Amino acid sequence: MKLRVVLALCGLSALFLLPAVYAQEGMEEKTEAPKEAPKGAQIDEVSKKLLDNWDKSTYHLGRRGVKTASCKVKFKMSQMGQETTVDLSYKWDGEKGQIVCDDAMWAARLTQGGFQERFDGEFKPDTLADQLGTAKCTAKATETGHIITVEGKTKAGFKSFTFDADGVLKQLVVDTMGQMGPQKMTMQLTFTQVDGKYLLTGQNGEMSTQMGAMGLVTKFTYTQVGDYQVKSKQATNVSMGGTPMGSHTMEFTDWKLNDVVQTPPTPPAPPAPEETEEKTEEK
Repeated sequence: MKLRVVLALCGLSALFLLPAVYAQEGMEEKTEAPKEAPKGAQIDEVSKKLLDNWDKSTYHLGRRGVKTASCKVKFKMSQMGQETTVDLSYKWDGEKGQIVCDDAMWAARLTQGGFQERFDGEFKPDTLADQLGTAKCTAKATETGHIITVEGKTKAGFKSFTFDADGVLKQLVVDTMGQMGPQKMTMQLTFTQVDGKYLLTGQNGEMSTQMGAMGLVTKFTYTQVGDYQVKSKQATNVSMGGTPMGSHTMEFTDWKLNDVVQTPPTPPAPPAPEETEEKTEEK
């Protein structure tokens, strides 16, 4: 595989890594015999409290009342001196998401890279605890907060969560299987507060690969649509061993949220008051 193709695929996977983590499908409902019922994540009380509180503290469109959504996306990639631009659209119908793109190859790449999962995760009610499978979570106090260590396999490859003293998620470590084999990704996260909820504004990550350490710096910007904050731009710069290797940018436009809810039928105008003519009798 040519170097630029490898970097493109690695970059796409890493570009969407954090969002995809939050978009994994929840655990399937168990139907085994009663003796199998206890199977599930083993989460200590401190870990459970931290994870539950964080889910409640994050800005999540689905939990804030968005039932349906759609937008247009212009995806731009600059890699090894080559520029690529792809136009596509995304739609959430209340149950599942869909990517529409004229370029079938790029539609598949973006889906595999986590684009659709990322946006589905904006609306699905899954929590972090839902994504832990049968893993064991153990919290340990640190000088600045807590770190939760994850033992066992999870769909998203969680290895650890680091929270500060206020319970804000500051770092996430994930093991994934990429185009070049196993990859470990460590991400430093930044947020801003909107309506008392934490909205992701940036992630600074480093991924270990067979070719060396890949660095990724992603920034998110938002715009107001109705009562909601939605993404307007997502920009990622990729480097390898400290050398710039390329960038990815997504620009989001034409957002529509809750079409039916936000555009209720106009109520009919009240009837005009009846006019009465005063009649005087001539004597």
